[in-house]
Amino acid sequence: NAHADSKPQLKIFADDVKCSHGATVGQLDKTAMFYLQSRGIAKEVARSMLTFAFANDVVDSIILGSVRFFLYKRLYNRFGRDWGSAEDFESLHTIKEPRND
Repeated sequence: NAHADSKPQLKIFADDVKCSHGATVGQLDKTAMFYLQSRGIAKEVARSMLTFAFANDVVDSIILGSVRFFLYKRLYNRFGRDWGSAEDFESLHTIKEPRND
């Protein structure tokens, strides 16, 4: 019984612009959940792994390195602790540390 509120904001500084917005929500991939569970991964851990992977893809698109790295840490602290170690995080993200963007 999930609930989501989407509140997009558009700031328009010209009178001759057409704008639109949208938002989508969905379920985690049932095939991926089944695959992870068939490998002995608990349902909640599998859900955490898939959520982390989805959010990580979004963070990968952030251009500003310092913001991207900050969000990687937040994602790990929220989802990665269920199945990963601090060493895993460091080895995966050392090349993604803040850089001069």
